[in-house]
Amino acid sequence: MAAEEPSKILVVDDSPTALEVIERNLSAERYEVVTAPGVDEALRVLESHPVDLVITDLKMPRMDGMELQARLADADPDLTVIIMTGYGNDEIETEAYRRGAFYYFDKPIDLKEDKAVLKIVSGAA
Repeated sequence: MAAEEPSKILVVDDSPTALEVIERNLSAERYEVVTAPGVDEALRVLESHPVDLVITDLKMPRMDGMELQARLADADPDLTVIIMTGYGNDEIETEAYRRGAFYYFDKPIDLKEDKAVLKIVSGAA
């Protein structure tokens, strides 16, 4: 019997360091990870690399993570999006959920705490 394919995750963040750390941590958990340093790049990646989940930073130049989530929801309502930010508060979290985000992570992502959410999203739970 073939091993289950890892879930494909697109991580969008304008911080190269954050992208590297998140990619390394998710890859260690056997997720297939694609990264994009901004919204335009993320939209290009999605044209050729279908993914199961998008994890996007909230604050980025030109278009923020909530705007990206809205565009993705219009294009594919079934695509799961998680918003992450280091500048969070209850109002931002509520707005992320109101706009359709599946979940909201505080940065830096703590995979020990957030692993359960990722397993639910990927169907591995």
